Amino acid sequence: MLIALYLVFFGGGVGPAFNVETFLAETKTAVVQIVEDVDREQRVASVLGDLERSLADFREQQVGTSKDIETVDVNYASGPEDYMKVIREMEKAWLDFEFKVAESHTEVNKALTEDEWEQLFDHLKDYRKGKNQVTGDR
Repeated sequence: MLIALYLVFFGGGVGPAFNVETFLAETKTAVVQIVEDVDREQRVASVLGDLERSLADFREQQVGTSKDIETVDVNYASGPEDYMKVIREMEKAWLDFEFKVAESHTEVNKALTEDEWEQLFDHLKDYRKGKNQVTGDR
């Protein structure tokens, strides 16, 4: 899941409507179809919900950082230290979100069986390529 999520961030997806939010929604849908045990399914859904909230927080921080950069840009007296302060804030927000992604990956991995994990990962690879069929038996 972590690798697939990174591919969405950096490699793009299929068409203009493909983004991290749709990828996470598709992951939740696939989990419902693939995972047989309701408790484990709910555990994964909870992890993905937390990740969605972290993504929303990260997006909000990006908006704030963009405004901060604009403020530094228009200030004639701005110097390198002013830019570096904002860049460090951007880096911290990104690293915090990356940690949450890695942590979520591990939690989902622990909740799924090896077979479910393989089905989910295969599904997400196909989804990213534009094939939308879940391979689960449900």
